[in-house]
Amino acid sequence: MAFEVFKMGKLSDHLESEAYEWVAYQITETYGLELTKNEYGYEQDVVEVMTKDHVLEIEEYLDTTYKDKLWIEPYANTALNSIVDRWRDENDDWDTADIPAFIDTNQEAQSDAPSEADSMGKLHNDNDIMPDGYPKTFKVSE
Repeated sequence: MAFEVFKMGKLSDHLESEAYEWVAYQITETYGLELTKNEYGYEQDVVEVMTKDHVLEIEEYLDTTYKDKLWIEPYANTALNSIVDRWRDENDDWDTADIPAFIDTNQEAQSDAPSEADSMGKLHNDNDIMPDGYPKTFKVSE
């Protein structure tokens, strides 16, 4: 019998929940938000009491950590993005001009690199970066 870890999805859900509570608490403390309890004793979600300014500041924080290559725990990053996305989904009080523009830091490198066509005729170069941040092609070191 080989060792195996079971219920990894359950573990992942638990860690995501912990991260969400962690960043929601930080948002509540940072902005001095008051969360009230409903008639069943459940505390309202932080998304319900956040303002547009809070969301913009959190987006700026996330953007800065990405641009400056600062480390942020992936679960915390996911939780913050989830909170911001939920706030934007639930509120019409925002304009797309407020959303920080995504800057492709690899764009300059990609434009200078030599390119070659794939089997479909699409041009690629050695610096193509996939959405996960890894290069499209890997070269074997010699």
